[in-house]
Amino acid sequence: MDKICFFGDESIGLILKGLGIDAFIDENIEESFQDAYKKNLYSLIIVSEDLKDRILPVYLEMRKEFLPVVIFLPTRGRREEVSFKYIRRMIEKAVGVDILKKGEEE
Repeated sequence: MDKICFFGDESIGLILKGLGIDAFIDENIEESFQDAYKKNLYSLIIVSEDLKDRILPVYLEMRKEFLPVVIFLPTRGRREEVSFKYIRRMIEKAVGVDILKKGEEE
């Protein structure tokens, strides 16, 4: 269950697909999100900030204790304040490793 998926913009989705992350960029985003969450195949679900209004109600209705972790990623079109520390902590919780660590010694 150490997989990551992304819901959002096609340009970002294509880049993430190239990195091995599953990307969902279809019309029925709420249903796709619900399906991905219920199947419990992903430990981390990244949602583009511009889809937050569509995804959040579905997520709040279904959310479990810890996994999968859902984070909202800021995009070009919409700038909301998202804490980098929060994102870093959620990714570390989901993946088990701090993948955003930059040159810090262990």
